[in-house]
Order: sequence, then structure tokens, then C-alpha cells
Amino acid sequence: MVPIQAMIIALYYNIQGMGLINTFWSMIIPNFDLSVPFAIFMIRAFFKDLPDELMDSAKTESCIEFQTFFRIYQPAITSLFVFEFMWA
Repeated sequence: MVPIQAMIIALYYNIQGMGLINTFWSMIIPNFDLSVPFAIFMIRAFFKDLPDELMDSAKTESCIEFQTFFRIYQPAITSLFVFEFMWA
């Protein structure tokens, strides 16, 4: 929750310390690291709003855990990917 402008110098020194200056990884890793807090807040809010009955109904329908994850959590993950793609 810190503005990117406050982290730029420290981020540069970290990338330099890893030997990634002038590589594609020096663009990919910070972008991923800076998007994690937003992803955590968004996914947590989605999980908090899910009613417990939805998970119970998935178990009643004899869904295995992967099916439950895919069918119930897919909208949150898809919207997160869209937000992150737009931000990148």
C-alpha cells in the first residue's frame, strides 16, 4: 500500500543486486510483486462474500475439490487476470 514512487530507488538497487539490469526479468518481477497486494485484497473480498451454502451445495452435488474450485472461484480469478492485464 506504498506508492510506487517511494519504492523506485530501492527497487532499482534490488534489481541491480540480482544482476537483472537490462533484462526482461527486470520488468516482469517488479510488476508481479507490486500486483500481489491488490490480488490478495480482491480475492479475499470475493471469498468473504461467498455464502457457506454454496460450498455445501457443491459437496451435495458430489463435486470434487478441483471442480468446486473451478466452478465457484473461476469468476474471481478471471476478473483478477483481467484487472492485472489491464494494469500491466
